[in-house]
Amino acid sequence: LLKEAEREREVKDGELASAKELHQAEVGQLERRLVGQEEAFKKELSSAQEELEAAVSAAASETERLEKLRGEEVAAAADRHRAEVEAVKKDAERQHEAEM
Repeated sequence: LLKEAEREREVKDGELASAKELHQAEVGQLERRLVGQEEAFKKELSSAQEELEAAVSAAASETERLEKLRGEEVAAAADRHRAEVEAVKKDAERQHEAEM
């Protein structure tokens, strides 16, 4: 009876050892999968950050371009206005001379 009980204990110990090995293997597999997911997430995050930085840079360049264009348009409008004022002045001077 004692030998049978010891044999049953050895069988259960063997089952427990097998279960423990299986559990450790599953834990290892889960850890590897988590590491892989973490690396993939880091790569995705890095890529998204690069895209965001590129978009910010493009927006800054576009803003600079538009500001330059606006400045050129304002300068051109001022030039046109000065030319119109000069033309009106000359026209007024001619009329004044004609009246004299």
